[in-house]
Amino acid sequence: MRARTLWIGAAVGAVAIAACTIEVDGAVGKECETAFDCPDDLVCVQARAGVGKTCEALAGPSVGTFETEDAGVVFYCDGAKTVLDTFCISCHTVPPAGNAPATFRLDAYESDGGVLGAKDMAQRVYLRAAVTHDMPPPPDMPIPAADQAILAAWFKSGAQFCDAGMSSDAGTSEDGGP
Repeated sequence: MRARTLWIGAAVGAVAIAACTIEVDGAVGKECETAFDCPDDLVCVQARAGVGKTCEALAGPSVGTFETEDAGVVFYCDGAKTVLDTFCISCHTVPPAGNAPATFRLDAYESDGGVLGAKDMAQRVYLRAAVTHDMPPPPDMPIPAADQAILAAWFKSGAQFCDAGMSSDAGTSEDGGP
């Protein structure tokens, strides 16, 4: 009787775990060492007991649905671009450097020729830089908390380009260039 009870408990536990796993191209749960080992919509994190890092989908119900805390509204032109330029575009540009994917670039706000821009990648930037903290990868310098807050506030503010009240000479065009 005891063995049967344990088996039923294990089966219920397996069903509960399976119900919480979101399959994305079969890569969820795949072991990884760095962010580049996972598809763009997944992150490499240590989230499962008994295994190393795995590719996981981390978009929870609170992502993008809560108000910014102290940072207020942040726009690409007057905050996010500076952080992205400092910590991200050494790899995420055209052509990409290192193992960075060629499917997006963070040195431009809008998409260009099928390559996604910072606006399209705002949620991923937020998750990777301010939630999981796995970007930029070691040995690069981690993004300081104040700059993470800027990226988080930009995403939570709707990843907007510029304040409508800013002059047209904001020093940055929508493609990220001067």
